Amino acid sequence: MNKVLYIILLLLITPFYAKAQDYEKNCYYGITFEVSRNQNWGYGELVITGVEPNSPAEKSGIKIDDIIMEINGQATYLRDNQTIANWLFDNKYDPEVKFTIRNMNTYFKEYPLMRKCIATNSVSEKQLSEVYSFYSLENTNYQIFTLPLHVQTNSDVDFTDYHTYDFYDAGKNVPAIDKQITTLLEKELQSKGLVRDTSDPDIVVQAYYSYS
Repeated sequence: MNKVLYIILLLLITPFYAKAQDYEKNCYYGITFEVSRNQNWGYGELVITGVEPNSPAEKSGIKIDDIIMEINGQATYLRDNQTIANWLFDNKYDPEVKFTIRNMNTYFKEYPLMRKCIATNSVSEKQLSEVYSFYSLENTNYQIFTLPLHVQTNSDVDFTDYHTYDFYDAGKNVPAIDKQITTLLEKELQSKGLVRDTSDPDIVVQAYYSYS
């Protein structure tokens, strides 16, 4: 009799334990994002705020500030957080998710990413390296480009419609500092995905500066 009771109790406990295990995991895709409130860039859609170094997301070419237009073909525009979470982490869905990305040099491109899950109490390789300082892992999430610029944007402009640029031609007698500033600006514009077009650019850049 005791054996029968023991087996019944074991059968009753096992399903609840297995179900609990599903929720004792942290799942991720190698990216972080937030709903954009910027009228100039992906308003109401998901904008990527971080890409994990050496992750499949980074290797596939996904970058910070890319706009996630769709998840598995479902539009992200003005979706609530719970809906987005269900699409990404609900066990009913396939662990591979297709993110449709838009940025300066592409209107519509799909990136399939696999969901990775680790136990809640486990420690990542990056955390171990920081705690014990045996070695360091390069973290590109915090590398940003900075210049002492004053930026004032027009709220009616959607910069996702801009793909080419050129610089205002000030003539041949240009100070060396102007050339240096232009070089820095061009490097940043190209990193965003814009292409230089000297015949019919979407954006014409003219730099003004003062010494302080």
